[in-house]
Amino acid sequence: MDLEALRDDVAFLTSTSTNEYSSADRNTNINSWYRNVVSFILSSHEYFDFSEEEAYTNLVANQKEYAFPADLLEIKRVRVKLDGTWRVARPFDPHNTGEPLDSTSVTDDFDNARPYYDVRDTAGTTYIVLYPPSTSNVTDGLYIFYKYLASDMSNDTDEPVFAEPFHRVLAYGASYDWAIKNERFPLADRLKANIEQMKMELKDFYSVRQEHQMKYMQPTPAYYKNYENPHSPRQGVNISK
Repeated sequence: MDLEALRDDVAFLTSTSTNEYSSADRNTNINSWYRNVVSFILSSHEYFDFSEEEAYTNLVANQKEYAFPADLLEIKRVRVKLDGTWRVARPFDPHNTGEPLDSTSVTDDFDNARPYYDVRDTAGTTYIVLYPPSTSNVTDGLYIFYKYLASDMSNDTDEPVFAEPFHRVLAYGASYDWAIKNERFPLADRLKANIEQMKMELKDFYSVRQEHQMKYMQPTPAYYKNYENPHSPRQGVNISK
């Protein structure tokens, strides 16, 4: 179901026109439930990732911090190209080492054969911090594989990213919000029961896919810099704006 169909279903479930329940309010509540359901699926099934993305950016000599992609939800893997070789960087918390993290200590305690990364928030921006930093500039030398935040639906033809048989849970949710606000409690109770039933079915559906070595959707590469990467079918995303 696309966004327009979901809005129409909300009108049907609540017996309302746009005078009682505006299209803008329906869109807002549908997207709120969309984020809720996507988070539910991802938290319930660690190994099922219908929202996967790849990102590359250039390594800069002696630079440790690199800003996250704007839509990053969870890091799955980080790789860095050091001394001409791709290596997997392992996560770690530098505060647990008990050692200073000045430039000399980083040079002494880390080497290119075993890179690590930390996550740090600075002035409202989240960064990946590399240990050790690259000693040279490397084009597309930092690779991140991650779960991304599902974008809100805004166009009438936009559809949720999860399985189509369960799209109606978003209409149930948006209708439930209206029923609660307008004190239609018998309707709210019926809608709540439908929501809980469909969430159970969602969980079972993705559990079965997980047990049978789920068929993952092909992740679409995205790039920090806004240029056409020769390995990508689409132009990269410029997150520096």
